[in-house]
Amino acid sequence: MQRVIAVSVTLSALATAAYAQRAEFYGLGVGPVVRGLSGDGRVAAGYFVASEATQGALWERGVGWRFVNAPSGYRNLQFSGASGDGGVICGTTTSTGSGTQYLACRYSDATGVVPLSDFTSDPPLPGERDASSGDAISRDGRTVVGVGRYGSEAGAALWREDGVIDIAGPPRSLAVAVSGDGRFVGGTEILNFSAFIYDSARRQAVFIGPGSPAAAFLETISDDGTVAAGGALGWRWNATTGFRFLDALPDNQAPRAVSAMSADGTVLAGGSRADTSTRSLAFIWRESLGSVYLTDYLDSIGVSYDAWVLKSVEGMSADGRHLVGLGINPDGEVESWYAFLPDLAPPLCSAALPCPADFDHSGGVDGDDITAFISSWQLGEDCGDIDRSGGVDGEDIGAFIGRWQMGC
Repeated sequence: MQRVIAVSVTLSALATAAYAQRAEFYGLGVGPVVRGLSGDGRVAAGYFVASEATQGALWERGVGWRFVNAPSGYRNLQFSGASGDGGVICGTTTSTGSGTQYLACRYSDATGVVPLSDFTSDPPLPGERDASSGDAISRDGRTVVGVGRYGSEAGAALWREDGVIDIAGPPRSLAVAVSGDGRFVGGTEILNFSAFIYDSARRQAVFIGPGSPAAAFLETISDDGTVAAGGALGWRWNATTGFRFLDALPDNQAPRAVSAMSADGTVLAGGSRADTSTRSLAFIWRESLGSVYLTDYLDSIGVSYDAWVLKSVEGMSADGRHLVGLGINPDGEVESWYAFLPDLAPPLCSAALPCPADFDHSGGVDGDDITAFISSWQLGEDCGDIDRSGGVDGEDIGAFIGRWQMGC
C-alpha cells in the first residue's frame, strides 16, 4: 500500500511539474478565421477571404500565419481540420469551370493540396457532378470525413489515405467528426434530426439522443468513439451512461452547441459563432466544473482578455489545454484567438495522454501496467474508471484489458 501511495505521489508531482506553465490568451490577428486545431495544440487550420479568392490558412504557435492557394484549376480553398501533429490538413476547394464544383481535399507540405475523388461515375452520367466537402480528419491523418454525392443523393462519406472512398453513415446524412484511428464517424441524419456514430469496420450506425432538433447536429467525438457531443443546445453522449444535455451556465442559460472535445471526451467547449449580440457565449465544460463561460474561467485564473467578446471555441487540443476560437476584439472586429489553460490538464490515466495503456508511465506496455491498474481500481480511484461511467466497477477491468491488449 505504501509503495502504491508513493508512486501516486511521485506521478502527481511529475504531472504538476509538466503542466506548471502559465495560462495565456491572445488574438491571432484580424482576417484569418480558425476552424480547427491539431491534437498537439500547435497548428490551427482555417481560411482567409482575400480580394481575389479564399485561401487556406494555417497558424503555428510561435510562428504565425501562412496561406495556401487553391490548386491549379480551382479557385477557393478552406481548411477545416488538422491531424494530431498538424502535418495533414483537410478542407474543401472549389473549381473554376462551368458550374461551381466543391471537392473535399487533403493538404500536407509534401503533397500540396490534393482534391479527393467523389462517388460520381467515370465518365460522369448526364447531370452528374462532383460535390463533396472535407470536414474533419482523424488524429493519425489517414482518414478524412465529410459529405459526398452518390449520383443525385448526398450523404456522409470518408476518404482513406490509400485512396478508398466509402459511405460513412446512413442515407442523407452529414459526417463532421471522426475517431483518432478513423474507424468511427460522427454525424447527423438530416430527415429525422438524429445524431449517429457510424462504425466503418462493421458498417453499422448507432443513433444517439432523442431525435429532436435540439439534440441533433453532432459536432465532435472522442478518440475512441465512445463519447460524442454537439447540439443546438449543448449535449454529451457516453456509450456507457447515455445521452444528457449539459448543465446550465451560471446565469441559467443553456450552453450553445458543443464544437470541440478533448481526446478522452472529458473536456468540452463551444459557443455560437453566428450570434450577433455583444454577449460572450464561448464556454467550457468538465464534470468537476459543470458549464462555465470561458470569460468567467479566465477571470478565475487571473488571465486578462482585454474586453474581448468570446463567441465560440472552434478547436481543442487532445489534452484539452489549448483552445482556438472566434470573438470580437476590443476594437469591435471579428478576430480569431488562442488560449492555453494548463489547469485543464488530463488526469494521469486519461485517454488524452500519448499512451493510456501505459498505466504506470514506464514508457512501455507490460504486466506492471495491469498491476498498477488493479491497485488503482481496488482503491476506487478516478483513474480506475476506464469506461468513464462515473464509477469504478467490473466493467472497467474489461475496458482496461482491451486497451492494454491494443498497446499504444
